[in-house]
Amino acid sequence: MNKEFKKSKKIINLSKRGYIVYLTKSKISVNEGNVVYVQKQENQILTFNIPYLNTQVLILGYGTSISNQAASILSENNIMVIFVSNTFNIHAIITPDNSKFINKYAIALTEKLYLESKKIDLAKNLFKIRHSFNNLFLQKEHLEIFITDYPELEKELKKIDEVTTIEKILGHEGSYVKILKHKIEKEIGINDIDYEEYQNRIIAINSFFYGMAGVVLSTLGIPYYLHIYHGRTNNGSLKYDIADLIKGLSVPIAIESFNKKSIFYSENINHLYKILSDYSIDNHLFQILFDLTIEGLDLKNV
Repeated sequence: MNKEFKKSKKIINLSKRGYIVYLTKSKISVNEGNVVYVQKQENQILTFNIPYLNTQVLILGYGTSISNQAASILSENNIMVIFVSNTFNIHAIITPDNSKFINKYAIALTEKLYLESKKIDLAKNLFKIRHSFNNLFLQKEHLEIFITDYPELEKELKKIDEVTTIEKILGHEGSYVKILKHKIEKEIGINDIDYEEYQNRIIAINSFFYGMAGVVLSTLGIPYYLHIYHGRTNNGSLKYDIADLIKGLSVPIAIESFNKKSIFYSENINHLYKILSDYSIDNHLFQILFDLTIEGLDLKNV
């Protein structure tokens, strides 16, 4: 693979699933039989090859265009092209001619959701993974918050493990989220920030994660409407469930976005989206969300 391509940090290695390539402010075309992207960097026009033979998904962000010829070659090589906004919400998808995305994952999940008892087991599994990830992230970023030290959270987690209906899981989830949010706000502190702007940033970060979840599900070929425990709409239910796996990041990132010494410091919401995008790529958050999704939906052995 082109070394310069690796340096651009636009590639997400999904191990056995191949690569996902994410590009912004680029023009994708065909040059001498190769699919390439062109970017302007420091007053230079640079051209890079896209390793499409090892790529499964090409995500095109803001300011990006693609030629018909390039789209045709990608489709012939079974590559899905996803057009997203700066919040990762999906605008359009080009699926391969011989689509492999309506696949074993969607079939296996549908079978699991056929029985209410299996759906409840999946909901509990998703929540346990969500709890573990929250704890790991808060420690990783040196926020000195160990949510396993909070007996109230462990109590709600135990209650979720014992209930037998989705409605009761949702009730305990609401309590869990309130406790976690209050604890993080108390530990990090929100006294010196604009509370209304803080709430707006939480909403913006959640929107970003919903977009990421949508990209993950689209890549796996799993429809959004296959809900586990959130919503009943036909265009977002499962997306909300999957986004919850990493939404524990929203509150601490929103608070830290006001801290000039933090990696998350942002001048405004548009700036925050850019920081989130860079952070997601640099810290393999896409790969993490893929792995959490497959584990959470019990698709490892499919």
